[in-house]
Amino acid sequence: YDVIAGLLQGNTAGHVLLGVLVVKAVIWSVSLGSGTSGGVLAPLLMMGAALGGVESSFLPVEGAGFRPLVSLGAILGGTMRSPLTGIVFALELTHDINMLLPLVVAVTIAHGFTVLVLRRSILAEKMARRGFHLGEERNLRLVVYRMAESGLTRFPVVSRHGHQLVGMIALTDLLKGRALTLDGEQRRERVLGTRIWLPFRSRPVQ
Repeated sequence: YDVIAGLLQGNTAGHVLLGVLVVKAVIWSVSLGSGTSGGVLAPLLMMGAALGGVESSFLPVEGAGFRPLVSLGAILGGTMRSPLTGIVFALELTHDINMLLPLVVAVTIAHGFTVLVLRRSILAEKMARRGFHLGEERNLRLVVYRMAESGLTRFPVVSRHGHQLVGMIALTDLLKGRALTLDGEQRRERVLGTRIWLPFRSRPVQ
């Protein structure tokens, strides 16, 4: 994090910037490819700030830490598919509200690019490679359709290659899952719908 702070302050030499960007990217790619957990946030911040520092060497000067901060937020928000997190995190590092508009533009472009190019975010890809798919509600939807078409209420669940019986899924299982989802939605509505009483108002506001 000391390196990240130095990159944002714009006092890092050009060859160091290039070295951090290339070496960290290679090590990080190998680490992710090996299936290890953790180590996602800090490398993204370091590579983003280093990329911004390299850009500052040939793009118009907008301030010492302008491009490192914008690149940091863009890489964080785009790669992890969390644009709001990228913007808020970058603002929290500097407390410079004047950077809000450049960050919003950069993070939005980065997010749109990764949505078009990458099938999943980095974290979702790591989960998918371990067999956990965030889009499994579409598999479940297919089961519901087949139950409706066939009139059956139980289906066997087989392995990916279809050679081994893994278990059984029944209509009651689908209903339990839906009930849990509805319960979570109702809890959120109760929290968001809580009335706030203000001392200077005669009536509560929603």
